[in-house]
Amino acid sequence: MTDLGTLGGDVSSAYGINNSGQVVGESVRTDGSWRAFITGPGDTGMTDLGTLLGGFYSKALGINDSGQVVGNSRTGGETHVFITGPNGMGMTDLGTLLGGSYSGAFDINDSGQVVGRGRSETTGGEMHAFITGPNGMGMTDLGTLGGSFSAARGINDSGQVVGRSETTGGETRAFITGPDGMGMTDLNSFADLPDGVALGDAWGINNQGQVIAAIFPEPASYALMLAGLGLVGFMARSKKQAA
Repeated sequence: MTDLGTLGGDVSSAYGINNSGQVVGESVRTDGSWRAFITGPGDTGMTDLGTLLGGFYSKALGINDSGQVVGNSRTGGETHVFITGPNGMGMTDLGTLLGGSYSGAFDINDSGQVVGRGRSETTGGEMHAFITGPNGMGMTDLGTLGGSFSAARGINDSGQVVGRSETTGGETRAFITGPDGMGMTDLNSFADLPDGVALGDAWGINNQGQVIAAIFPEPASYALMLAGLGLVGFMARSKKQAA
């Protein structure tokens, strides 16, 4: 375990890493403000990524293998998603879902597709999961499982997205989509769990379609199972496999 230090303050947190060892997160500066950071390959050196124009806060949550970083920054009194160029160079405001005042990113894949959640006034101010096109271009509402909210947590290189959503019955359930965010499906339809236990949230998906997810509720026996296995996995075909 290596201490990455800070941007001058007394707190830092890391949230993402790519295959060359570049790390991203947030850190307090000497003036007490919070800033997104990126390190060099092999976790060397911490660089302040700055903020969106007029902003005073930023936080980096994901990075891909070219060093494109995504996160959130305050700008003009609103919180917006940002994306950078390779190796954290330059910060671009991705805006929000149509008519909304808030957007937040959680992950990015190697083509630069970004996922997260955003509030849109066209849906009565509900918080919905979104996906963008390559390099953060265009923001698409992924909808819900029938309820009023959803949030996208992870994406793989084929564009399969995972996260959580409210159902028509008011329950919170993990979801998965097809490639490029097409078609939101309750992850529980792929799982065989006992009555009263469900996958309530999904946090990440790799290029083999394995998903890390949380069981709700967590009785002692299932909490121990998760602690031992580390993940709940299932296989979903990638674009290449489908072709």
